Amino acid sequence: LDIDNFKVINDNFGHSVGDTLLRSVADRLRLLAGEDRFIARLGGDEFVIALERGGTDGPTLELATRIVNGFRAPLSLGGREILVSVSVGAAWLPEHADDAAALVRAADTALFRAKELGRNRIATFSPSLLDGSEARFAMEQSLRRAIEAGELSLLFQPQVRVTDGSTTSVEALLRWNRPGVEPVPAGEFIAIAEQSGLIMEIGDWALRNAAAAVAAWRRQGFENARVAVNVSVHQLLDSRFVERLDDTLRHYGLPAGAIEIELTETAFQTSSSTIEVLRQVGEGGLDLVLDDFGTGYSSLNSLSRLPLRRVKLDRSLVADAPGHGRTESLARSIIDVCHSLGLGVTVEGIERRDQLAWLADCGPVDIQGYLIGRPMPADDIPAFARNSAALLESLLAEATLASGGRRPQEPDVVPFDRERARSRRKQLD
Repeated sequence: LDIDNFKVINDNFGHSVGDTLLRSVADRLRLLAGEDRFIARLGGDEFVIALERGGTDGPTLELATRIVNGFRAPLSLGGREILVSVSVGAAWLPEHADDAAALVRAADTALFRAKELGRNRIATFSPSLLDGSEARFAMEQSLRRAIEAGELSLLFQPQVRVTDGSTTSVEALLRWNRPGVEPVPAGEFIAIAEQSGLIMEIGDWALRNAAAAVAAWRRQGFENARVAVNVSVHQLLDSRFVERLDDTLRHYGLPAGAIEIELTETAFQTSSSTIEVLRQVGEGGLDLVLDDFGTGYSSLNSLSRLPLRRVKLDRSLVADAPGHGRTESLARSIIDVCHSLGLGVTVEGIERRDQLAWLADCGPVDIQGYLIGRPMPADDIPAFARNSAALLESLLAEATLASGGRRPQEPDVVPFDRERARSRRKQLD
């Protein structure tokens, strides 16, 4: 077993606190497993517990369950309470190995599977996991070489305001250009990058290159260009993250508002220290964006407590709109709540004209998706920004035509008007 996100805790609170935490974890393991159990620390934050006559459905899994549940109460570290979780991998003789070393390797492979499934849980070994383990190792080695060989790149997907067609921001999307195959999207390798520690190097590279791109756009006439960059919790809680980010802005001569930091909902669940770092970032003038809202653990109430400037609604919240009453009501309610809290709203995954026409009547929302623009090279962004108002006007006209001259569900809506859009944009500016 090991401690979930131990590196984050160690980096954030310091190594002395990390050492104290390891001792506290050992004490609790003795309490949960019993003094007569064999418990050892293998290294770092990894521990092993050996049982005699454990069995598939016997004491092994019973003890594993007790341990996982036992860490749901916080640990007290010198007057400070820290809540940590553990992940457990289980294996037994003779089904999974034929000697002690092989047994530990099998349990470690199962532990990796527990991490993949979301941490704070138990996984048991099966031979099929070895194939995945070998594939992960090969992927990690390839990723290390890719960084050195310059195989990583950024594409950019624009976000457009439905009230006037202006391009409000551009999201940087990481790609891995593996020789001989299609570019690999970040979702297929970021987890391995996080587990291997490569995420810090990749994340810094992405921020630098996104900053270079937005600086170039501003020189080419896209004067208020902003770029949104996804940041992992590992980067966020690194003690020098804010300092490196400030250095990057200064290097490219950019104001803080030129970069938005996008975080998934799970990043806000780590600890109170996470919120404190977010406040420091926000106080520095950078916009914090909650990405993929509706897929994780955040509630509407949490939006009022987090230091956010913008919320991005996941595509699943509008996939059935318009035409599905409950979907429309839920999405519109979330948008209204965000607006009442002073938060901007971006809706992801817009691929149909009827979705666009419906969202045009939901207030000043931004939209992102294949209908408006697919991910594109940095050089294409200034031209897109110059023409986005005309593009939106054309798409809305097509949607109106397809619906028989009226926008879906809204018979009295005034059609998109270019002069009105220009006037509205001046007001917003």
